[in-house]
Amino acid sequence: MDGREALLILNGVKGLGTIRLHTLLSHFSSPQDLFGASAAVLREFGLSEQLAQSILDAPRKSDFQNELASAEKEGVMMVTLLDEMYPKSLREIHDAPVLLYVKGELPSEGTLCLSIVGSRRASPYGLETAERISRELAGYGFTIVSGFARGIDTASHRGALLAKGRTVAVFGSGLLEIYPSENKTLAKEVSLSGALVSEFPMTYPALPENFPRRNRVISGLSLGVLVVEADERSGALITADFAMEQGREVFAIPGRIDSSLSRGTHRLIQQGAKLVQEVTDILEELKIPIAEGVAKHPSARGVAPTLAGGEEVIYEHLTDSPKSIDTIVEETRLSAQETLSTLVQLEVKKLVKEHPGKRYTRV
Repeated sequence: MDGREALLILNGVKGLGTIRLHTLLSHFSSPQDLFGASAAVLREFGLSEQLAQSILDAPRKSDFQNELASAEKEGVMMVTLLDEMYPKSLREIHDAPVLLYVKGELPSEGTLCLSIVGSRRASPYGLETAERISRELAGYGFTIVSGFARGIDTASHRGALLAKGRTVAVFGSGLLEIYPSENKTLAKEVSLSGALVSEFPMTYPALPENFPRRNRVISGLSLGVLVVEADERSGALITADFAMEQGREVFAIPGRIDSSLSRGTHRLIQQGAKLVQEVTDILEELKIPIAEGVAKHPSARGVAPTLAGGEEVIYEHLTDSPKSIDTIVEETRLSAQETLSTLVQLEVKKLVKEHPGKRYTRV
């Protein structure tokens, strides 16, 4: 048994938390040495007799060979603290996972990573904002990190993909337990344009207690965390708390004062989080130079490199605020018939979105 296999076994010991495991590892020459210790020695580190015995029994009871085979079959890498490819930013936090299951490619050292998180029950405003900010950040070369949940997380992953950028989804379950189930297609897209990441065994279920643990990984991989929408009890606020503990920047999108989904973000702003209205607010806070013309690059907006004459005219007059047909006709000086047919073509290309009342925005 080598050190990586030992960490795989230890990662599966029920009741052995990450901080306690780090304490044990700091007092032994190698992870596998824990299995050669006596129960009495292990209890000196505050372990119960039952937990100490569980550690000693783990190599015999663990099905780690099947776990390794399952990961290999699914194209999943196991990256441990012993490996050079383990993300440096995550390694620096005090309770870093000892093992990561990775499907795809982790961000390389020096990659700009930003987390975007928020409510599962997001409003249309929140979803559109998360997708737009994610898309624009991806256009600046950021890798977007989020938690793969419904709502803001899903919109954030999709925004990065629309910009043909990279995104990392941190799971609160094993990588064979896609949660939510409707995101199975999204999981495949993310794995091909970034990575799926989990610290849980391959078939571990999505239990409620998993998600706070997941949130520290989201923030740990990133330079900062942007919260788009969150009520007062949102898990996104837990991610923001982890970010502050880890010395990361915290950003928040303001919302309506009469919306419960704004209470969490407004509280963060009151506590000192950076209020974000545009992507440049994030870049300035992180002291990242804004190269002239980069924000207009097609990948920043998910725009096709070339558009036909009428398509380009209409697209250039659209913004993130809905415009009516009459307004578009007036601004572009195109006929109503040409405007309508061109908008349909842009919708087919997924560059334009129709809103109630025949109003249109860029995607």
